[in-house]
Amino acid sequence: MNESSISIFIVQAALALFTFFVAAPCVLNAISTFTVQARLAKTMVEEGVITEADRRLLQPKKQIAGVVISVILVGALVAVAARTAPYGFFSCGIAAIAGVLNVIMNLFFVIVVGIDVAGVAIATVLSQCVSGFLTVRCLLTSQELHVKELHFSGHIFKKMMNIGIPAGIQGSLFSISNFIIQASVNSFGAAVIAGNSACVSVEGLLYCPSDAVMQAATTAVSQNVGAQEYERSRSVARWSMVLVVVLTGILTVPAVVFRRQVLGLYTSSGAELQAAFTRMMIVCLTYSLDGTMAAMSGVNRGLGYSMLSAAVTFVGACVFRIIWVYTVFASVGTLESLYVSYPISWILSTAAHIVCYYIIRKKPFKATLEAKAAAA
Repeated sequence: MNESSISIFIVQAALALFTFFVAAPCVLNAISTFTVQARLAKTMVEEGVITEADRRLLQPKKQIAGVVISVILVGALVAVAARTAPYGFFSCGIAAIAGVLNVIMNLFFVIVVGIDVAGVAIATVLSQCVSGFLTVRCLLTSQELHVKELHFSGHIFKKMMNIGIPAGIQGSLFSISNFIIQASVNSFGAAVIAGNSACVSVEGLLYCPSDAVMQAATTAVSQNVGAQEYERSRSVARWSMVLVVVLTGILTVPAVVFRRQVLGLYTSSGAELQAAFTRMMIVCLTYSLDGTMAAMSGVNRGLGYSMLSAAVTFVGACVFRIIWVYTVFASVGTLESLYVSYPISWILSTAAHIVCYYIIRKKPFKATLEAKAAAA
């Protein structure tokens, strides 16, 4: 992987995170101040929670601040994306436009038209259509897509299914171990259940870098495999591991340091917060290990071993946890002994993925080196 490819890889991941965690929330906040928050403030005045003077004092400032911040951030996002075009626009620009459009149409169909579930579904479908149209438009403009050359390829379709189906199975299998662990959590009572749920919500944000790097690693490796540049997968694997640890750490550290404030958004109960703290200090604090597992899984999937990647993750992260629940946790019986199964399973799965990577790469790497030696 050359410097240009590495730069594109890092920029795509950074822009995706910037869009998700910074630009999009500010845009949504600006939109909500004119709609949902305005209606909420009016209702609070009617119910006597706040006075009309308080509403007039607070709401205009929030509206102005939200709009200004949103404009600045979106402008910065577009500027950075333009410098890496077409990659920047493909990775975040179109997604950001479709996401904001989805929110606007959600508000329109739910608040203005008055249809709830159906309105949200219609808004999602329309936003996805717009996203698809803009993507095709950009590809046609950049001469990366030629309509006359489009045709169905059974060979390529088979390869896509070989990678996609195991990946889908891998994601769905996590629900099995999560179901058993949740049943174990339920045995500790309502406070622990609520605290566990609050922390799981935070973990959903921490998982975003892991998923982004995993998908990027799969794409980068598979592209190099198609170009028969197998040696570049070394750089992809190395940068994926580094990037996922750094990005996950950037989100994990403030979440753990300000855990009382973060989890306080979900609950104010002392018992529930203590239960959430217990999970956060064990699971969230080691979430970078989940990222390394996901990154190496993506690398191996990109090398064409998607089923092997799914099997390793299933055994290491799912089967192991189930065995742990019925052995170690059944013997110890503490909440800490249940949560510690997460980092241990991530370490075992990462190690297994790394071993598989070094084994499955030998044949294509050897063939590439021999071909280059013969050409020289």
